Amino acid sequence: MYKYTGQAEEPENGNDRYVGYDLINIGDLWEKRYDTELFPEFGVFRGDNHGENKAHAPWRWDDQDDGNVRSDQLFIDPAYLVGYYHDGLGDFSYIYVSQFSR
Repeated sequence: MYKYTGQAEEPENGNDRYVGYDLINIGDLWEKRYDTELFPEFGVFRGDNHGENKAHAPWRWDDQDDGNVRSDQLFIDPAYLVGYYHDGLGDFSYIYVSQFSR
C-alpha cells in the first residue's frame, strides 16, 4: 500500500505493505518532457517492468476509442474531453482558472 508521507520510497520487496510517496509539481515533470533518458519517445516513460516503455505521462494518456479526441486533451484540455464524452450536460465553462504560482 502506498501512503502519502512526503518522502518517496521504494518497496523493500513485492510484499512490502507500507511504502511512502511524495508529490511533485507536474510542471517539474513537464519541463523534462524532452529528456531522452526519462522519455525514449515523447510522453513515454523509459522502463522495463511488465514490458518495455509501457507507462505514459499525462500528456500521452489516450482512450483508444474516443474518436476525435487527441491523446493530450485529458491533460491539456479536460473540459473539452468532458464536453465530448458527456454531450448533453448543458452549458458549462471551458475557461480555466489557475490556482497555483511558480
